[in-house]
Amino acid sequence: MNMKKKNYYFYMFFLIIYSYEFSKTQQLTIAYNRYRTTMQYAGVAVLGIGFLLFYISRKLTASVSGRKLLLMGFNLLYTVGMLYMLFVPESLAVTLVIHLSLGYIGGAVYYYIAVALCRTGYVGRVAMISHIIAILLQMLLPDCINDTWIVIMILIAGFVFVTYLMLFPPADWMFEEMLPFAKETVEWNDEVKNRLVGLLLIVVFADLFGCMVEITWTTAWEAGGVDMYTYPRLFMIAGYFIAGFFADYKKHKYLDISLLMMLGIGFSGIYMTDHQQARLCIFYMLAGFIILYMNIKFWNLAPYTKAPEFWACFGRILYVFEGVVCELFIKLFAGKTFYSSMMLALFFAVIVYYVIKESAYKTLGEWILFENGLYATDEDTDIALVCGQQPDETHFFEKIHGGNSRYDKLLAYSINYELTPREKDVMKSLLESDESMKIIAEKLEISERMLYRYMNQLYEKTGTENRTGLVKSYYEYNS
Repeated sequence: MNMKKKNYYFYMFFLIIYSYEFSKTQQLTIAYNRYRTTMQYAGVAVLGIGFLLFYISRKLTASVSGRKLLLMGFNLLYTVGMLYMLFVPESLAVTLVIHLSLGYIGGAVYYYIAVALCRTGYVGRVAMISHIIAILLQMLLPDCINDTWIVIMILIAGFVFVTYLMLFPPADWMFEEMLPFAKETVEWNDEVKNRLVGLLLIVVFADLFGCMVEITWTTAWEAGGVDMYTYPRLFMIAGYFIAGFFADYKKHKYLDISLLMMLGIGFSGIYMTDHQQARLCIFYMLAGFIILYMNIKFWNLAPYTKAPEFWACFGRILYVFEGVVCELFIKLFAGKTFYSSMMLALFFAVIVYYVIKESAYKTLGEWILFENGLYATDEDTDIALVCGQQPDETHFFEKIHGGNSRYDKLLAYSINYELTPREKDVMKSLLESDESMKIIAEKLEISERMLYRYMNQLYEKTGTENRTGLVKSYYEYNS
């Protein structure tokens, strides 16, 4: 792992706290509130608005101090609101403020995770471990400690953590603008747009599939034969594990295939009418998988887009509004097994089609080229396949760059240290020129301040401390 180990644990701890707060807030605000029906709709809508508000505030507030104050303000609102609700329940206004604040904080958490981990190959295990620990805390700790004190301790930990983040941010892009991922071209924009469209179609139909499956949960729950809040919820851990594993395995090459596998298992569970507890366990496993799948897919793609703050949290926004869609589906299809089965089959067919279509991008060569700001012809892709799983094989890079050994090595170096396409451009300029930072910045058509930010990123990723050490690390790489 090239990123600093302390940052790796930093983001994991941050996600653990938020995942626990998210699930616990949903549980408590309904359990403690007499406005349960209202909360099913208003709370969900306000939570989604909170996620969107983070994106909007980033666009409207350019100053670092302003962004820090907004995050701190919503963190304070959330903490005070939750403490108030623990001791003075049944306040609809306070509950809505809590959901708005939780959404805003969530937008920040998901954006930070996306930018920090999208190219590390560790996003799956960070998300998996964080969600597993969060659900274990929620399910197991109340047997040992009073539930109210657990919530208070987590709230204090979350407040302290966000305060620390505001005072000592581990990366400048947290409160400044994210450094451009790649030099913007028509080809690059079209490629990103195509991938977003494919991802949206897969995720939306997977979510609709989940809604149809959830009808059976509600039916069983209303019949009084199943307790939805006991041990079956632990089967979400299995879903988290499968999604996290395939997210990191072979650069998430088989993540979409694992989605088809999980949807097939979920589909089979619909007909287990004589085994409600077993069916509920399957559906919780599917729910855990879909939650993590949607988040990871958007985290991986968000930094490539023009609005990473928006797309990083889009998976969670979709899942938040699933409850409203599910309620509509229940009214339309409850008790109509044939029609609900037909709808599930239709959704599954659409997902299969787009997964196969997306798989055209999943060859090793295509991922290397796309993630490094390059574009492959069919011939290039064939050569990538010949290379198997060795992305630094000489003949592959020679073909891409016409035999220029300097660029062969630069691309291999960039892949090894997980450099973005734009960081690779900066590295190239530093290797070719001994000129001042001002002149190099002008050639790259960026500000001198932005050039220094790129160089700081390069230093952190390569483990060097200055320009001389950076250039030396390149020439010593595979020498």
